[in-house]
Amino acid sequence: MATIDQSPEFRVERRVRIGLDALDDWEKEVIGPLIGDRERFLAAQADPGRVEKISDEQSLYTLSLPSDLRLVFSKIGETIVIVDLMNKEFLDYFGKNGRGRSAGEQKLDGPGSRAKKSN
Repeated sequence: MATIDQSPEFRVERRVRIGLDALDDWEKEVIGPLIGDRERFLAAQADPGRVEKISDEQSLYTLSLPSDLRLVFSKIGETIVIVDLMNKEFLDYFGKNGRGRSAGEQKLDGPGSRAKKSN
């Protein structure tokens, strides 16, 4: 597992470290150093084509990674917290369908769902 330098200005949540363990070796080699060093992360997120804001209410962003993975991070001033590592499809699903759902509505067509809607 990659060594992760934590500081008050750069933190990686535990769930990201757990997610990193589930990746294949090539993905670990690419993503591990990126989340292990604040300067590398800053260099990667400086490319506007790789960063997308995902919340109007909070300072939450995603950083595009190989294999359609995304790092979800917050940036407030100089403080960066990497909060999650997820698949683009999963993130897109919740971005489109996660809000405004009524309490009784069931979602059967999300990523990983085996249930199918009947028409």
